[in-house]
Amino acid sequence: MTAKRTAFEQRRLAELRRKNLRRAGIAAAVLALPTVGALAAFSPLLDVDSVEVTGTRRLPAATVASAARVGDGPMVTVDVDEVRRRVAALPGVKRATVTRKWPGSVVVSVVERVPVVAVPRGERTELYDIEAVLVDTVAAPPRTTPLLAVGDGSPSPEVVRAAVAMLRALPRDLRRQVRDLAAAGPASLSFHLADGAEVVWGDGTRTKEKVRALTLLVPQKAKRYDLRVPDRPAVIPR
Repeated sequence: MTAKRTAFEQRRLAELRRKNLRRAGIAAAVLALPTVGALAAFSPLLDVDSVEVTGTRRLPAATVASAARVGDGPMVTVDVDEVRRRVAALPGVKRATVTRKWPGSVVVSVVERVPVVAVPRGERTELYDIEAVLVDTVAAPPRTTPLLAVGDGSPSPEVVRAAVAMLRALPRDLRRQVRDLAAAGPASLSFHLADGAEVVWGDGTRTKEKVRALTLLVPQKAKRYDLRVPDRPAVIPR
């Protein structure tokens, strides 16, 4: 009986040893996975091979890539938030997103600011977007961007903001017809439409009423629309 019991216990001990060895092997493999993954992540096979720039129209893609300063190190070390901040700081960039595209590309996507008004300053022209943010300084403005004339002096920031606010208030179809803007000050704005008609806007008050009046009057194809008193607009026919 003692011999049988001893043999049985020996078999049980052997089985327990085998189970313990299997468990230890599984545990070692699991513990090793993060290390293997970390080593693989720093492999030259997962270095940055390229920077892809999307969304640019006015900005050269090379300018965005240069500002990103991604480098050619391991993909996992790329600080996407810092790259995004550097690109978003570029003049003309409204916002930027940065993502990793495995195994070796960093994608920089930008949304550019769109110029809506051009302000002459000597031999150069400043372009401002709908939020009155400086987009670029160029030698010659785009033909589709209305010029803002302010007489002999340089326009003040208040005048630029007032002109942009006026443009922002216009419906898109009317905004596309705006050509030359003029301002003696932030309370004295006017512009021309594509058909040559002059629109006297005045200051930034009663904006909705002025937009409503202009929308109703434009089909008349008049020579001049004076909206300074929007409930009693003055219209000069052609």
